[in-house]
Amino acid sequence: FGMYLVSGLLPFLAFQECVARATGLARMQAALVRHVNVPLEVLLVAACLAVFVRHGIGLGIVFVVGAATGSLVWAHLPLLIAALLILAVGIVGLGLALEVAGACVTDVQQVVATGTMVLFYLTPIVYPLARLPARLRTWLVLNPLVGVTQAVQSFFVPVAVDFKALAVSLVSAALAVALGVSLFSRRAAAVRDLV
Repeated sequence: FGMYLVSGLLPFLAFQECVARATGLARMQAALVRHVNVPLEVLLVAACLAVFVRHGIGLGIVFVVGAATGSLVWAHLPLLIAALLILAVGIVGLGLALEVAGACVTDVQQVVATGTMVLFYLTPIVYPLARLPARLRTWLVLNPLVGVTQAVQSFFVPVAVDFKALAVSLVSAALAVALGVSLFSRRAAAVRDLV
């Protein structure tokens, strides 16, 4: 159970930390935004890369433990890589939108914090999705984090991957990028005046 829990927790925590940072990034780096004219997307990518590196190290430790215990499912390595790429792209897309939204409306940080807490319990991290009633599973696979979480967990412990849920994650990441780029391109110039 420990490998299942940690392998699901690390990608979720990376998501949670990145979106939380994105909402307050422009205000936290107000001096750079106003005076140095650093592109906002550079600040976001740098913040996300720092989070990815830290949680990547954690995932590396889980990998070493999994290799030592023989629990790794090597056939699911492509799923792990795909899931991490989908997660990273989705985070950056959502982060672009949240960076602008957080600069415009300060309460976005509290909404995002509450939303990610709810999302934690709607993602199969502390419970296997297969243990839920079928009618509940049907709805939970619409959570964009379910597919990527299952794909990551499937490399470390033998769990089934719902490819519909992974497709939902992929589509959600694409929509997050489209929304993020659209909002960012329209409102990024205003952020310098708001912080």
